[in-house]
Amino acid sequence: MVMRKTVVAVIGTALAFVACDSPDVHYVPPEAGVGPADAAFDDRGPSGESGSPDSGDDGAPADSGPLDLVDANAVGSDGFCGCDHTAGVGCCVPHGSMAFCSDTYDACLANGGMFILCESSNAVGDSACCWNETGGAMSTAAAATCGPRPTACTSDADCASGTCAQTRCGGILVGACGAPPRCP
Repeated sequence: MVMRKTVVAVIGTALAFVACDSPDVHYVPPEAGVGPADAAFDDRGPSGESGSPDSGDDGAPADSGPLDLVDANAVGSDGFCGCDHTAGVGCCVPHGSMAFCSDTYDACLANGGMFILCESSNAVGDSACCWNETGGAMSTAAAATCGPRPTACTSDADCASGTCAQTRCGGILVGACGAPPRCP
């Protein structure tokens, strides 16, 4: 009974922390029937002109809107993002706050956060998982190739150079071949 109360207290504290330190966060349950075929990607990130569906002229998301909290526990068993990417849910790492699972890519980036929609090329099948910079905010997304952009990684085996540089942002591990990603 004491363990259950402790777990509830920890989860409640995490939710309160995320809700208080992130701009306009609210819980939205994942939609039924959303799967990999419903998410559209190109070389710049989720379905967009410059990396997002509602990008402004400079590539920064034009509409920040609210940040939807799908799950407060974003940390996977391996320490990397544990959100359900196949449902279009990624890890939002708000500036100076803990990561949480969200489906609001634009709002996360517009508020100065980082959005993780894949961790490595191995996790996305035949696609590459690339780091993108959109209006100064960092994100990962699947693409045909990364070109000059850094490749996201979880181990040295993911990198042609042999070096996966990792850091911890908002409580989750993130990695890029060569140099670690910049946390918000």
